[in-house]
Amino acid sequence: MNNSTSSTKRPTRVYDCFSDHDIGTVHGGGGGSRTKTGGPHLDAVYKEIMQKKEALFDRFGYIHIPYCSMRCKYCGFYKYSISSAHIDRFVELLCVQLKNTAGFPYTKTAPFKGFYFGGGTPTALDVSQLKRILTILNRDYAFADDREITIESTVRELNDQKISLFKEHGVERLSIGVRLLMMKSAAIWGGRPPDWKLNLF
Repeated sequence: MNNSTSSTKRPTRVYDCFSDHDIGTVHGGGGGSRTKTGGPHLDAVYKEIMQKKEALFDRFGYIHIPYCSMRCKYCGFYKYSISSAHIDRFVELLCVQLKNTAGFPYTKTAPFKGFYFGGGTPTALDVSQLKRILTILNRDYAFADDREITIESTVRELNDQKISLFKEHGVERLSIGVRLLMMKSAAIWGGRPPDWKLNLF
C-alpha cells in the first residue's frame, strides 16, 4: 500500500496556494509578475532574523492581500481576481502563518507600532475572513499604545458591516484611492467607479 500521500507536508505559508509561485515575495515585478529574488536562501535569512531578540527598530507589519474584484490598467502589483475557494484557502494559510510568526523571538521582543494591509484590495475579503485575521493580530501580537492599523480599500468594497468590524478591532485608518471616485478617471484607468455620485462640500 502506498502511503506517500499521508506523509505529504501540509502547507503553512500563504504563497503555497499559488500555482505560479517561485519565491516568497508579495509585490510584483514588471507587468504584475513575481520578482525573481529569493527562494530557499530568502527563507533561511528570514528564519535567522526572526530568531533575533534585538529591539533596535520600531516594529511594523505588512500583510498583502492579492485579490481584486477587477484589474485596473494602471496597477502592476501581483494580484488575482476574486475566487471564493481560492480566497478561503489563502485566508486559512495566512492565519496559520500569522500564528506561527507571532511565536518567533523577534516578534515578541518589542510591540508593534502598526500593521498595513495592502494589495490587491484587502477589503475584497468578506467580513468573516477579515475578522479572522484581525482577531489573530489583536490576540497574538503586542501593540504600542499609539499603534495604527491601516487597510487599503476602494469605496465599492466598504459597507456598514466592514466599517463596524474595523472600529471594533482597532483599525484607525483606511487608505482609499480617490482617482476612481469620478466617472471620467475610472474610464481612463480601467477601474470601476462607485454606484453613487460624490458630493463635494
